[in-house]
Formats: sequence, structure tokens, C-alpha cells
Amino acid sequence: MALRVAVARLKTVAGGPSLLRINNTFSRSKHFNSESPLAKHARKRTSTVRLIGGGVAIGVVVGAAYSYFSDSERKLPGAIVNTPTQIPILKTLPTDLKVTRKVRHNNDEIANIILFQYPTCPFCCKVRAFLDYVKVPYDIIEVDPILKQQISWSDYKKVPILLVKSSNGYQPLTDSTMIVSALASYLKDKTFTIEDIANFYPSMVYVDVDGKRKTDIMNKYFIMNEDESEKSKRLNFENERTMEKMV
Repeated sequence: MALRVAVARLKTVAGGPSLLRINNTFSRSKHFNSESPLAKHARKRTSTVRLIGGGVAIGVVVGAAYSYFSDSERKLPGAIVNTPTQIPILKTLPTDLKVTRKVRHNNDEIANIILFQYPTCPFCCKVRAFLDYVKVPYDIIEVDPILKQQISWSDYKKVPILLVKSSNGYQPLTDSTMIVSALASYLKDKTFTIEDIANFYPSMVYVDVDGKRKTDIMNKYFIMNEDESEKSKRLNFENERTMEKMV
């Protein structure tokens, strides 16, 4: 009996300090993990990195989706691919241009129109027929169908091309239907400049039913007429100004 009591006391003495050290180590570790500034900074940094990573991932997904649907919409039949644009004014004529033929209805007429054409082009014949019908004097420049050096100044490489002289230079008109409509609008009401008329016929790129991109000119089948009520108001205003100047 005395031997058992001695053994029990010996175990208590041997295990007590060791268990105490383990408990103290665990307490210090727990205290460090919950209170240490380094631990808080590490958690905060990890949280920030995750937040940035999530934002980047969302941005990539949204950008990819927008690009996909935008591209799909542009490929739909009838979709307009670009913003309609006008043909810029040609400030001066190239010096190497040679007039092939002059068309005059009276000997003293001065031509303010230059037609670039192929001799056998049916669309060029269409424009010539209209010019002859309205009896407008014009010059003709034959274009070499292979080299096309006569229209090297133009980004548009088809004929007919019509140059109409204006106060700022020469206004190019392209596409036979647009040329006829624009000239008919201009000759009907010359209160508008040829530049104003040309702006009514912007070019655009669109997608056809086969999914192919094509270039066309808006409003080319229409003659532009000024609204009669607005025209009357403007004429009345101009008459009033004239009367005020006379008084």
C-alpha cells in the first residue's frame, strides 16, 4: 500500500510541470493568433488580394460578354457597322489632270462640273444623260480602267465620280444614283450649297443578308426638298431684314 502511494506521487511530480508547460505554450499560441498585429495584417492582405482578384475576374467576364454580343450584333443582317461619313472637300485639282472632252450648250458657258468616267460604263452614261437633260455644262476626264491614275487623289476607286466646284474647292460626288439625286436637289434649290447637299448623302458600311460587309450611300434614291413652311418663314424673315435696311 505504501508502495502504491509512493508511485502515484512520483507520477504526479513527473507529469505536472510538463503538462503545465504544454498548457502555457497553447495559451501563448492562442494569445498570439488572436492579438498579434502581424496576424491581423496577414489576414487583411489576403482579403485585399482576394477582393482585387474577384474584381479583375468579373471585369474580364463582363468585357468578354460585351465584346461577344457587340460583335454578334454587328454581324446581324442589316446592322450598320460604322458611323455614316461624308466625302471631304478636294481643296485643289491635281495638276496632271487632262480634260478629254468639253460639253457646252452655249459657247460662253463655264463648266463647274468635272465627270470622271469610262467611255462604255453604263453608270457613267446615266450621269451624262442627266447632265445633258438639264443642260449643265461639264468637262469629261477619261479614266484608265487599269491604272486609274486620274482618280489617284480619291479613296473611292470606282466611276463615275463627279467634282462640283464650290467656294471651298471641289465637292466629290460618288455613285451614279446619288449623283443624280444630289444634282437634282442642288439645281432645284440653290439656297443650299453643294456641300450641304452632299451631307444629306453620307456613306456607310452595313452587313447584308449573307453576312458580308458592303458600302452604300444613304438617301441616294431621294431628292432633298426644303420644308415649304420653313422656307416661307425664312423668306419672310429675309424680306423683313431687307425692309429694315431700306428704312
